[in-house]
Amino acid sequence: MQICPRADFGGPLPTAIAIRIEPSDPELREEILVTKVDGREEPVVFECWTNGEQGKSLMNGSAVRGNARWEREELVIESWMQFGAREMHFCDCWSLSPDGQFLSMEHRKDDLAGQRTVLDRAG
Repeated sequence: MQICPRADFGGPLPTAIAIRIEPSDPELREEILVTKVDGREEPVVFECWTNGEQGKSLMNGSAVRGNARWEREELVIESWMQFGAREMHFCDCWSLSPDGQFLSMEHRKDDLAGQRTVLDRAG
C-alpha cells in the first residue's frame, strides 16, 4: 500500500511513506520506506509473530524484544529497543478504516504516547 501522511506525525512530515504489511498468521512482516524532505530514504523491516510469542522479533535483521497481537480489529505491535544507554518502549496500534482507504497508527502508553499518524491510500 503506497500511502501519504495526513495527520499529526509528531515531527517534520516526510515527503512520502510506503508501508507494506504482510500478515501470514502467526507471522507478520512490516516494511516501511520513509522518504525525507531532503530525498533520503529510510527503510525499516520489522518481523514478528502475532500470537504474542516473545523472542522472534527482528528489526532490519537484528533481534529486538517485541511481540504483536490482535485486539479485536486492531493490530498492536510492541517493541523495546536500546538507543545508547536508554531503552525505549514502542506500542504501535494499527487500524484500517472500514472502507480500506485510511490506515491509522497511534502510540499509546509508550515513549511516543500521543503521536498519531493517519495515512491515506495514494492514487
